[in-house]
Amino acid sequence: MKRVIIIFACALWWMNAESQQIPTFSQYAENLLLINPAVAGSEERSIYSLNQRLQWMGMEDAPKTSCFSAQGNLGNSKAPKFLKKIKVGSGKKPSVGLGGFIYNDQNVKLLSQTGAQLAYAYHIPFRGSTKFSMGLALSGMQARIDRTKVISTVPEPILMANKPQTYAIDASVGFLLSNRAYYAGLSTMQVMGSLLSFGSKSYTKVRHYYLVGGYNFDVNASYTICPSALLRTTDQFSTFQTDVSCKVIYMDTFWGGVSYRTNKEIVCFVG
Repeated sequence: MKRVIIIFACALWWMNAESQQIPTFSQYAENLLLINPAVAGSEERSIYSLNQRLQWMGMEDAPKTSCFSAQGNLGNSKAPKFLKKIKVGSGKKPSVGLGGFIYNDQNVKLLSQTGAQLAYAYHIPFRGSTKFSMGLALSGMQARIDRTKVISTVPEPILMANKPQTYAIDASVGFLLSNRAYYAGLSTMQVMGSLLSFGSKSYTKVRHYYLVGGYNFDVNASYTICPSALLRTTDQFSTFQTDVSCKVIYMDTFWGGVSYRTNKEIVCFVG
């Protein structure tokens, strides 16, 4: 009984906690598209990524998140006519990028959400490899409650709802300044503040803001050091969460690093 109560309490906390409405990935620097739609196609090549995040390793029914993403650059030919007329001092033509991802976020098996996002980005080149990117994304998601996982002696509106699932559509916007040496981005997710309704209970999807930046230091021909940082907050600016990471790349082939989050989480990664 204690385990069931804990699981139910965790699910209610997820519904009310602003920081948990959007899946969190520790290796954000490896796939910035998940937090900023302006990243779509910014690297001018096709990229496919598969992310898997497991919390509380060894615990049964622990939260887990899976995500698959894809992005690419379509060049200038696919840009709208009014965007093609934009002239830049570099003499290079602006380009269009498309990207998207699908994900499944499962919280202690009681509450889960499945969603997808499609992003459109416009990249304006400047001198050298520097470019400024703007992105817009449309997303949709389904949230579900598995009432078979809960035994409660107290009536709960969420559990008594006729439909244990709900749907929501939302949008995201982002900006990115990048080149081969550095990147800096600002984005807002869940701009529309959609409602998730379970019976008589409704929960607002609050706006999330992301400020991210990183730099690539070429130590020599073999090694590159890449420090980066990510700041998260919501539209109420009541809570802030920061990730500070450092990655070392060898011969553009192998890499490893460590990341620290202000909730005292430490993550090590290799690839």
